[in-house]
Amino acid sequence: MSDINSYNQILSEIGQLFFSCGSGVPLAGVPFSDVCNGVLDCSSGADESICDTGGYASCSFEEFTCASRQCIPLEARCDLLQDCQDGSDEENCDLDCPHRLCTNGRCLPRAWFHDGQVDCSDGSDESTPNEHPCIFICNRTKCVTRHMLNDSVVDCRGPEGPLDETLGALESVNCTGDESFRPTYTNNWAPKCVLVNDNWGETIGCRDFQHLENCKDFICPAGYAKCPESFCIPLGYINDGKQDCGEGEDESPQFPHTSTQLFKCHPHKRQYIPLQSVCDGRKDCSLGEDEFDCDYTCSPGFICIAGAVSAVRYNKNLARRPNLMFIGPGTRYLDLSGLYLPDFFTTYPKGHFSHLLILNLSSCGITDDLGRKNLASSHSFGNPNSKKDFRMVQKLDLSHNEVVSLRNFSLVHRMRKLKELNLSHNNKFIDVGGITFMVLRQLKVVDLSFTAIDRIYKYSFDLSNDLETLSLKQTRITKLNFYFPKQLQYLNIEQTIIEAVDKGIFKDIQKPMREISSSSYKVCCPQVLGTRIPGRVCHFPKESVSSCTDLISERSLRVMLWLIGLSNLVGNVVTLIYRLTWDRKLLLKPYGLFVTNLGVCDVLMGCYLIAITVADTSFQ
Repeated sequence: MSDINSYNQILSEIGQLFFSCGSGVPLAGVPFSDVCNGVLDCSSGADESICDTGGYASCSFEEFTCASRQCIPLEARCDLLQDCQDGSDEENCDLDCPHRLCTNGRCLPRAWFHDGQVDCSDGSDESTPNEHPCIFICNRTKCVTRHMLNDSVVDCRGPEGPLDETLGALESVNCTGDESFRPTYTNNWAPKCVLVNDNWGETIGCRDFQHLENCKDFICPAGYAKCPESFCIPLGYINDGKQDCGEGEDESPQFPHTSTQLFKCHPHKRQYIPLQSVCDGRKDCSLGEDEFDCDYTCSPGFICIAGAVSAVRYNKNLARRPNLMFIGPGTRYLDLSGLYLPDFFTTYPKGHFSHLLILNLSSCGITDDLGRKNLASSHSFGNPNSKKDFRMVQKLDLSHNEVVSLRNFSLVHRMRKLKELNLSHNNKFIDVGGITFMVLRQLKVVDLSFTAIDRIYKYSFDLSNDLETLSLKQTRITKLNFYFPKQLQYLNIEQTIIEAVDKGIFKDIQKPMREISSSSYKVCCPQVLGTRIPGRVCHFPKESVSSCTDLISERSLRVMLWLIGLSNLVGNVVTLIYRLTWDRKLLLKPYGLFVTNLGVCDVLMGCYLIAITVADTSFQ
């Protein structure tokens, strides 16, 4: 994994390596490693809505599987903290309390016993003597007593860090006066002028907050920020969405913001750790986010960021083949564009792409045969997981290749979850194959622009119930004699010379389309669009001669055509009558015969123009 300084540079250089939550969403993008993990990272939920149960990774034997398929540490089960987003880790915990039980059977954190405040409904948390009361809890369930504070022995090794040493080193006060006059079974310790909350949101220290009084001149220790003329709070509490200072100053944009020195474990959790704790071999974040992909050694020329791998920096002129074994099985975004695929894809790590969501193979020199070769080679290694490779791909870019047909393209046909397919700029592509849309029934976007395809079979889209966007821009299709899919919303057939259009091509459309772009007015005629598609959504260049309702669209052109046709016909008929009756001598001369023949031709031209005007009137 790259160091923290270069991470920010990479982040600004290639933002496409992050999953887009959608436009208008507060959290614009999340790492691909957070997609399909059972946790809603996007406020819109887009990172989980694209997945089904097959898109989630299996939890290890050291992890607990939430009902939502999210994985959490096994010790997080029934610890009174909701780690599963659906709360399933805290269900059915009646017989498994890792803390302490009230007399009535309620499970409460150990630190809530003998803290001077009644939490059990029967008061048993304050009535039962205890020689060594807990000051706070670490490692989820470990009780830290007063004699364990700042004793040079690290007892807390959980995600909160060594709290027994860090908090114990702070200046402290007694909550109930002189320690010698306090019952030994009651907690009396508090960090002076420092607000720290435990995992359950309760303040560590005096329950009446007297340890946070008279703090105007108190100097905050390292790692803490001072509320105006008041107590100190940890840096991680700044701008975290929760007010901690008395008047919420810590959430103000004007408050000194120094939390950039910290690593935020999760977008929706109040947990920060020092940057130096990232990838140090110890899980400091509650879900271990600080150690994700840390053992990931990215090959030179590639960029690897939290579930995303891109060859954007790879030198395409190098003759040697890079080793792709570094690509981890958790990869969800893979961009190999520009690499010559016969040198790379035949040796892809088998069983490592079972969770891949986005695959970019643009400009890779791919041909039809590649799919069959790779499907065979994927089974030749004997890896049972290889059968799942690419089955979760939802977006595939095969543009700028040498694909001729998808009829026998096994690599594509195994992507049953595919939603977006880009085949544009495959100059040799001529056949999409009816079987493609029979197999890939979840397709929503198909781009066939700038290809050599010249026909689509009449019932090719019969089973494409989800296809919403289709681009046939600058193809060789001349006849629209096939039926468009039921859910089609956007159609682009610009720069395509359409000679004939069947009236029923849109008959299966179930709801009004949003946009049709065409270079021919024929597609936009009412008799073609039908009653379900409004004419305003169909856009085409305005022609000066013909339209859907007029053979001749301009009134001035129709008037001129009538005048020219009639004058031509009448004038030349009169001329011919004159020459054939009163001036027949000129017919014996060459020029006279020539002029007479021209007159006959002009009469025929006049008849032709009159026929056009009559046809225009009839067409209207």
